[in-house]
Amino acid sequence: MGAPPLSFDLPFLLLGAGVFAAGVMLLRTLRRDGLPPKPTGPDPLGRQSVRRILAMAAPYFLMLWGAGFFSGGVLLLTETVQG
Repeated sequence: MGAPPLSFDLPFLLLGAGVFAAGVMLLRTLRRDGLPPKPTGPDPLGRQSVRRILAMAAPYFLMLWGAGFFSGGVLLLTETVQG
């Protein structure tokens, strides 16, 4: 049982770095443009509130997910390099 080939490591590294960068860009855009407006009138289904919560949580979720994939890629890469 040997280490996986190097081509198996690269997708994890690239996907993790890309998703992390997308989260950072989304966070910068969110800070520049501000949050979606607060609901001013009746919103019985809470759609505007949910949209606001998702807009605040999405960048952090993407950054954590990307960091996890990148870390997994680094672990696979170290296992490949060490043999």
